[in-house]
Amino acid sequence: MKKIIILSVSLLLISCSALNKFSKLSVIKREKIIEKEFHELENRFFLLLEDEINEKKRRKLLNDFTKFKNQILEIKVIKKEEHKKFIANYLKLANIKIQYLEDLK
Repeated sequence: MKKIIILSVSLLLISCSALNKFSKLSVIKREKIIEKEFHELENRFFLLLEDEINEKKRRKLLNDFTKFKNQILEIKVIKKEEHKKFIANYLKLANIKIQYLEDLK
């Protein structure tokens, strides 16, 4: 019984360590998912700015942009120069949105 529990816990830890959804995808699929996710966050950002700023929504969006940025930072960058530029561009865009949301406090 102990062995089963230990095995289950170790499998859980291993699976949690590989949670980054971008890590095992091809470059093209990875870039499409990053673009899609960023544009969804950006749409929520612009919707937030249309009306009076709701602090709860602002904080949630700030957390989502931060998670997005952290997922991108965890990606093992492939040595292709275009991919490096792509990742750097989305990191820069995410940092700008994060800073703007922090300034809205």
